[in-house]
This record gives sequence, structure tokens and C-alpha cells, in this order.
Amino acid sequence: MNRLRVLTFFLALLAATPSSTGGALAFTGLKPLVILMPGAGGPVASDFVMRNREQFRQAGFDTKVITVPRAVANAANVHSDRRKVFLVGVDRGASHVAAAVALGAQVDAAVMVSGNYKEAMQTLISPVVLPEVLIVHHRGDRCSQSPPAHAPAFVNWSRGKASIAWMSMPGKPDRNPCGPFGAHGFYFNDAEPVSEIIRFLKTQ
Repeated sequence: MNRLRVLTFFLALLAATPSSTGGALAFTGLKPLVILMPGAGGPVASDFVMRNREQFRQAGFDTKVITVPRAVANAANVHSDRRKVFLVGVDRGASHVAAAVALGAQVDAAVMVSGNYKEAMQTLISPVVLPEVLIVHHRGDRCSQSPPAHAPAFVNWSRGKASIAWMSMPGKPDRNPCGPFGAHGFYFNDAEPVSEIIRFLKTQ
């Protein structure tokens, strides 16, 4: 084999080999991963992220349900070099999203649903560590831990990294204003909030 053929062979081999700087990502075939973080009640069927898990799958995402921020950060960092990773947390899970980011979770974007944004700001300390964030919140949320007024305060604090998708669908008030059945959980009328979340994630 002459020198020209040898050079041509090695150039072709190099072009077909995924590089260590990102080429491998194009060949993994892995779907983006959404790590779901349920609320204070845990991963029960009525929880917003749990009852909509299949919607994320149908939209082309893989999903994992994790309830501990340190475990979320570890899982995100394991996967982030091979595919996009997103966090979606509701209620207490929104606070866990903030905690995971503060612990160093490398993610492409995050969604906080019906969250305690004041607590999230205290946990994060600085918006410097924030990825792009979507807040999804009902204007009529009556949970004392997640007043709607705290959502724009978080957006202002984020220095342009956060935006709000406001919900206002009607429904019957629930005895537990912080539970999944009232405005805090969108009265189980999930089509609009889920669509907003999926649209946001697909633009990241």
C-alpha cells in the first residue's frame, strides 16, 4: 500500500471515529433525560410529575424519578456528557431542583412547578449557577408555601435566566391548598402546563 493510500485510510478512520469532545454524543442515540422530582407526598399517582410521566415519554424523553437532591446531581452528571439532561420538580420537588443545582448538577434546563421560590433563592444563594428555568404556576395557588407573588420575584432575581408560564384554569377548591387536587396541582387539568413544559424543554 503506497503512502497516499495509507494516508487516505487513516483520514477515513479518523472521520468515522467519534471524538472525545462531543462526537460521541451524535452516535449514542440516547434520548434527552428528564429527571422528575415529585412533591412532598412522594412519587404517588396523584402527583403532577408522576401522573404526567407518560406524556414526557411520548414527547421523546427518557425519564427517571428521583427524590433526593444529591442523587439527582449524581445522576445528572453521569448522563450529561452523553445527552441533554433536564430537571422537572413540583411543590417540594421544585425546592429539590434548586438543591440539586446548588450541589453541582450539570443540566441543560430546569422546570419548577408550584414551587417555594423564596426557599429556592435561599438555597441557590446566587443566580450564577442557574441553568435556564421555566416556572409554571397557577395564579390562584393558595398554598402558603408557594404564593404566586414569589414567582416574579424569582424571575427578577434570576438575571434573565427564568421565565413564567402562568396558569389560570378554573376548578373546585380543595381542602388542602398545598395538595395535588386544587389550583396548586392545576385541578388535574394538566394539558396546558404539560404542553408548556415540553415546549420549553424542546427549545433547549
